[in-house]
Formats: sequence, C-alpha cells, structure tokens
Amino acid sequence: MKANCDGGYSIDTVNSNDFVAGIGVIVRDEEGFLVDGIAKKVKARGSVEVEAFAVHEGLKVAESLHLRKVPMGSGRGATNGIRARLRS
Repeated sequence: MKANCDGGYSIDTVNSNDFVAGIGVIVRDEEGFLVDGIAKKVKARGSVEVEAFAVHEGLKVAESLHLRKVPMGSGRGATNGIRARLRS
C-alpha cells in the first residue's frame, strides 16, 4: 500500500486576511484501488506547516489501517521544507 498526502493554503482577503488551509490523504493498494482517505480544513500559517499537517494525518490514517511500513508521498518539496524548518 502507499499513502499520498498533500496540503494547500491561501489567504482569505475577502473576509479577514486569515489563512485558509486544507489537507487530503489517500491510501491505495498495490493495484491502485482506493483503500482509505480523508480531506479536511486545518489552521496553518504557511505551506510548510500545512504540508506537515498532511504528513501527520497520513501517518494517522496508515496507523488506523494497522500498516507498519507504508511509502508516503507528499507535495513537491514538502519534506525538504519540513527538514529545513526542523534544523533551524
């Protein structure tokens, strides 16, 4: 099985200049069939933070399926950005 997760955010300039963010996670089996997935809004202040939320939720979905090892795919460059923030 493989989990893919992604997140996105935008600034809501119409209502409040707050960040609007959401994440999605899908888990597919070896044949590409959907096994599980989620989508939800989250509070985040930027792309690195929303991607971290997506990865975290992906791990929770994998855990709920009792998967011990699962390849994770995420948004382009997300893990590099997360690593850079963790180092600083």
